Amino acid sequence: MRLQVVKAEAFGARAASQAIETLQRNPHAVLGLPTGHTPIPLYRTLLAKAAAGAVDLSQMRVAMLDDYLGAQHGNEVSFYHWLQEHFLRAAGIGDDRTLAIPTRAETIAADCEAYERRLREWGGCELLFLGLGRNGHIGFNEPGSGKDTRTRAVRLSESSRAANADYWTENAAIPEQGVTMGIGTILEARQIVLLVSGADKREILRRVLEGEPSAEAPASWLQQAPQALALADEAAAGRPAE
Repeated sequence: MRLQVVKAEAFGARAASQAIETLQRNPHAVLGLPTGHTPIPLYRTLLAKAAAGAVDLSQMRVAMLDDYLGAQHGNEVSFYHWLQEHFLRAAGIGDDRTLAIPTRAETIAADCEAYERRLREWGGCELLFLGLGRNGHIGFNEPGSGKDTRTRAVRLSESSRAANADYWTENAAIPEQGVTMGIGTILEARQIVLLVSGADKREILRRVLEGEPSAEAPASWLQQAPQALALADEAAAGRPAE
């Protein structure tokens, strides 16, 4: 996994260029999209580029990375709702082009298998964007997640729940369990871009890039991906932009 360092003000544009290149090659490409604060510049830039005619989003498809177990699409505290608010609705990407992470607890095992099957039918992720948790998680693959894990329900760490609380209104109840694309599923993406911003991610980014791949820092498994890029701002990388 190679590292590219950019200035904070160029972060969204550089990430968006990866998506634009992919969609120019294949307008029907499946892009895996994360939630959270880090990818917001990516989504804002893509929407601006689409409005200016620089990229066509009308045929792209989206695979969700994770969500909360038991989340309802209409509720505020759901990643489906978050993606709708921050990107999908404005981009004109409807449910027919969105592969949502299953969240129904009663049938979660079968629904996760169906998600994997549908993703294969769509041809898999051409490009998958990921965020990096302070404990090394990607998606909701918390420490302890093995390289061969598939889409499944997981128990969330307290640190992940605390970080997620920032996404919602004050005093929103954060579920104790989530559902996530597995590490094995993630590694099947043809291109992966790990988005990392902020000085608070500097130490975990160093571990992910330089340490031996292990379940202790699940993002370190990306070292074994066929094509993976860590895109970091100067604060996260601890060094000047290239």
